[in-house]
Amino acid sequence: MSSPRLRNSTAPFVFLAISACCNQATPFPNGLSSFAVQIQDMSGQTGNFPLSPVKIQVTATALDQDGNPLTGFNGNAFAYVTPGQVMQNAYLVAQSPDQEPVLSFQNGVAHGTIYAEHVFGDTAVWVEDREDAVDGGVGGYATGVSQPNLAYGYPLLSDLQITADDTTDPLENNYVVLDQTKTRCIVPPPAPYGSWPPDGGYDADAGCDPAYQYNMDLIVTAVQVDGFYAMDLNTYYLDGGVMVPKPGWDPNTGAYDLPGSWAYMFVYNYDTPQGLYIGSRLTTLSGQIGEFVGDTQMDFPAWTVNSNPQFADPHPQDVPPPVPVDPVWCTKGGPGDHLADQYICAPSTTNLYWESLESGLIVARDVTMPTRWLNCDISGTGKVPYRAAAGCLPTTAGEYCGEANAAIAHCPEGTDCVANECAQRCQTDSDCNSGPATAAADLEACVDGHCQNACLCREYCDSLLDCSEQSEYTNYGQYDGWIPGIPEDGGYGHPWKLSLLTRNGAPNLDPQANPGMVTDVEGMLIQVRASDPMWEIAPRIQTDVCCHEGSPGCDPAADGGTAPPVPICPQPTSQ
Repeated sequence: MSSPRLRNSTAPFVFLAISACCNQATPFPNGLSSFAVQIQDMSGQTGNFPLSPVKIQVTATALDQDGNPLTGFNGNAFAYVTPGQVMQNAYLVAQSPDQEPVLSFQNGVAHGTIYAEHVFGDTAVWVEDREDAVDGGVGGYATGVSQPNLAYGYPLLSDLQITADDTTDPLENNYVVLDQTKTRCIVPPPAPYGSWPPDGGYDADAGCDPAYQYNMDLIVTAVQVDGFYAMDLNTYYLDGGVMVPKPGWDPNTGAYDLPGSWAYMFVYNYDTPQGLYIGSRLTTLSGQIGEFVGDTQMDFPAWTVNSNPQFADPHPQDVPPPVPVDPVWCTKGGPGDHLADQYICAPSTTNLYWESLESGLIVARDVTMPTRWLNCDISGTGKVPYRAAAGCLPTTAGEYCGEANAAIAHCPEGTDCVANECAQRCQTDSDCNSGPATAAADLEACVDGHCQNACLCREYCDSLLDCSEQSEYTNYGQYDGWIPGIPEDGGYGHPWKLSLLTRNGAPNLDPQANPGMVTDVEGMLIQVRASDPMWEIAPRIQTDVCCHEGSPGCDPAADGGTAPPVPICPQPTSQ
């Protein structure tokens, strides 16, 4: 260890060495220091929140370290728009291998046209010299930002959700501000009923006719331990005395025929939001837009509660009634599809009927609780396929026999490993309720799933209308009920399985203790898997679930009998 004296004596020399190093100027590659970026022309009205791509014409000038034009620069540089995205298939003068647009400089100047989408608020065009720019990128990371910036309008809540599929979000990774005090001027004006979102519109100024003005009305629809749900109340209208969503826009067809208005959002707060309740009104809501297993959400949020004395107390009665689930929404997939035969509207990733209602309040009627449970966690590790892939169940031995799966590794080669394992287990297991397996593939003989590996077990349970996987409920509170089908229409006349999460919002309902109970389940619509969407309903409060009188476990308490775990549904219960 060196002495204090030695350390002190060397300090000045170290300082001098550092000072000498830092006083030496590092030259810029090719003398390029930055870019001056000017916007020459643009499409769209200033202040507008454009629903379609915008065209921006720019001129960029290369500058040296003294801020003077660098006429000797003849390389390329990338172009960006923020917030927003440059359209992938559009380009300026050249294009990089991953389809990023680049500007090509001649004698230090480049001209180009940018096609961008999802721009909003204070928008800037960035130019950056990266070494991976095509054919001539120097790599000094010189940058430049347009001055002045473009001023587009700020988005409505529905603008954050509209997408052509149900696994992506148009403004993902962008920080956005929703402010209901900002008025959007819409021509033609928003009707009290009709479609949503309106076609066009811009931030209103003093010249906007009051009949054309639109403001959001943000209301909290649910509160939970890690955040809350909110919606724009003004995207609903009164129809026959009932608040219903304005028909939503389908970006794939251009039609206004979706059941939801797109104006819903889950706000992830990492903790229970203090001071918010169902029916609380918000003035502003801001945060970064992200995707969690296909669900669009707002992260790192901030909000202000509406201080109007009219909204001093929450108004839960102002939350519109839930939208009823309609099996006719299942227009994707088809009869015979491995999962479309059982799970409602699976496995499509482009079903916008559900996506337009994501994070909205919906209700499924006539939901029957499962009567059969299979524990598919064969290994005891909790690793169970969420939903088995098509073709999981082998028709011959070998695919899951041998070392590929330790749970059935002892199956002899050349035998039906599923039937062999089932027969062997069911001759000894005390939890086998049907006796020894005698049929070639008697999978019903062992109801706890021991005769299968996890994938086979999950596939088998998925194929049974009344079956739900045990470990998923034990670990996460998720399970499968089923709802009746609709009259025969293109093959969709059979019942459907539907994923539920009632443990948090309606803890009094134990689906295992109430097999076959018929219920109405109201709650928030959640997407629980991005690549193979499976829609789930999560009740908010105990009264979001009711049972049909006369169904198993739903008889009125009489003469000291046991009351149902949930309220009895009012009549009528069916649509």
